[in-house]
Amino acid sequence: MRKTCCISALILIFVILSSAIGFSAETPKSKEVVYSLNVWDGKDYAAPFYPSAYDTIYVMADYENVYSVKETLVYYWPLTREYMADWDGLNKDVGETIEVLKGNEIIGTYKKVDYVFYYPKGYWGGGTQLFTGDKAKEKKKEYDQAVNKYWKEVEAYYQAYEKYNKEVEEFYQNIQEGKPAGKIPQEPAPPTAPTFYVTDISKAYVFSLPPGQYTIRTKDKNEEIIPGTVKNLIAFSHRREGIGYNIIPESKWTYPEVADDSSEIVYQYREGTLYFQPYKEWEFNELYYNKLSKPQSPGRSDRWIWVHMDPVSNVKLRIYSGDSIFSEIRNRPYYVEQVPGSALGYNIKLLDRKENPYGMADFSAFKFSVPPTGDYKLVTIDSKGDIIENSDRYIRPITVTDARNIFIASLGPLIIGLVIYIIRRVGR
Repeated sequence: MRKTCCISALILIFVILSSAIGFSAETPKSKEVVYSLNVWDGKDYAAPFYPSAYDTIYVMADYENVYSVKETLVYYWPLTREYMADWDGLNKDVGETIEVLKGNEIIGTYKKVDYVFYYPKGYWGGGTQLFTGDKAKEKKKEYDQAVNKYWKEVEAYYQAYEKYNKEVEEFYQNIQEGKPAGKIPQEPAPPTAPTFYVTDISKAYVFSLPPGQYTIRTKDKNEEIIPGTVKNLIAFSHRREGIGYNIIPESKWTYPEVADDSSEIVYQYREGTLYFQPYKEWEFNELYYNKLSKPQSPGRSDRWIWVHMDPVSNVKLRIYSGDSIFSEIRNRPYYVEQVPGSALGYNIKLLDRKENPYGMADFSAFKFSVPPTGDYKLVTIDSKGDIIENSDRYIRPITVTDARNIFIASLGPLIIGLVIYIIRRVGR
């Protein structure tokens, strides 16, 4: 018995050690030449890379995209089932020119250029812009000057604050000693840091292509094609444009819903309030758009998806009931007020700038209180008063019949059957 327990313990220890060794073993890596891109996805720049296992590159047509050709270490990560690049282990630029072919004809030859990314609202603020050549250098210079100016202002601010502390100390000391103190010293205002950001100047191949299917390849300084750089390239565009909506129900404002297609119907349980946030949207081939930013993700070439772009401005929402205009609503700021006390809940209130000029809005939207009955159609109206194409959505309130009436109605056949049964029994 004791011998059996010892053998079992040894087997368990062996299994644990084997598992530990397996988990600690380094993932096999191979040296590859890959394409590392910064591609425009309609909202911002994504940064996919293409290992040798994937032979087709996807980019959005008619927009400048950034192409880098790198030698790096590639490994397969089983947890996400993706190929990953070890840029810290190896990150070497290769190649001198990129050639783009349409069939067998070379339609473009590109050299590396200087480029920067400009973030007008800060790194996380969106609205990224790409600048190349002299404009890239100008933007970088503008940013460096703004940063240098800010740090000089910070230094001056600390000096002024030190002086302010001394003046405050003298002010209160004079009061304690009964001497004339004069005016209270004014605290200096801290400087404002630059709100925009510009990346360091880098070099890469930057170009745009019209919609179509191409072949891309990279050549070295000897005009030789670098192995592993010949790939298919698909430049695609959107099929349709329209207006999509984020819909915030008053009953659950933290869980907005979306209505992307004109065929979708917005249902509202009984009467209630909905807040609409309209967005520009483009319709893309699902496979192409998925692989634009994540080349290793799946997708279907026979499906189309709407993608929200930027919020629309200078518009109104018009509500129709039948052929008649029911109401027109405009964008307003709202804030959420928690119900005081132990009861859980909240109220969504209009932010009145006159009463509360410094108040912060939680969101801005178009408010529509859905009546308990009827069918309604929502459209977006531009600044000229025209209906924007593919902006219509139908809104239908859901009315629920009292369950007691249904129950009573369901008892009818039973009662009739019971009466017939009793009559027959009595008649015997």
